[in-house]
Amino acid sequence: RTGLLYPSLSSSEQDGYDLSLPYYFNIAPNIDDTLTTRIIEQRGVLFENEARYLNHFSMNTLNTSWLPDDDLQGSERWLIDFNHTGTPAPNWSSDVRFTRVSDDTYFDDLTPVTLAVPAADVLSQRAQVAYSGNSWSASALVNDYQILDSSTSYKRMPQLNFNTNQNLNETALNLSLQYTQFDSTNESATDGNRLHARQSIGYNAETTWGYLRPEAGVWHSNYDFSDNSSAS
Repeated sequence: RTGLLYPSLSSSEQDGYDLSLPYYFNIAPNIDDTLTTRIIEQRGVLFENEARYLNHFSMNTLNTSWLPDDDLQGSERWLIDFNHTGTPAPNWSSDVRFTRVSDDTYFDDLTPVTLAVPAADVLSQRAQVAYSGNSWSASALVNDYQILDSSTSYKRMPQLNFNTNQNLNETALNLSLQYTQFDSTNESATDGNRLHARQSIGYNAETTWGYLRPEAGVWHSNYDFSDNSSAS
């Protein structure tokens, strides 16, 4: 039912008292929302919101947090976290995980009270779509990061995967391909791409007293690097 939930109260030497007042909105059988007003004595009023939406092909959760003006830091602070899993069409699947904050010390200062967003030094922003057929599958992924300690990381823009398995009587033919483009978050670091390929052939012989499954395969990896530090 729509209405107030149990409040919570905490205190710390830096922030003073921290009072959370959550309010739940029962919008529809498949949609709800929880808005929490946090009154932080030394910082101001922070709003945390969790919205959930479910339909016949996906589950979606959007977590947001907003502090218009942090009295201690003197700036606006925010958090956004979006999670999606879906099956938009037969044999298709989709997955999105996106988390980002306004600054490097957000989780140190403003740990979420009512949001299921774990504190971390590396925040991922990724989206993937995949298809699975009878004897093959393919997927495409893009994955960026927010590094809160300012170290260098590599985003995958994109990563493409292809796998196929063909069975001819007792003989199995397998092929796996993966291509990844790596882009550094540091403009002076090395970028590059990588191609992985694995091909194998196997044999499956089964009897009432045992089985034999030999397999032979070949791996191939190719790397191509570009040194941005030497670019003019």
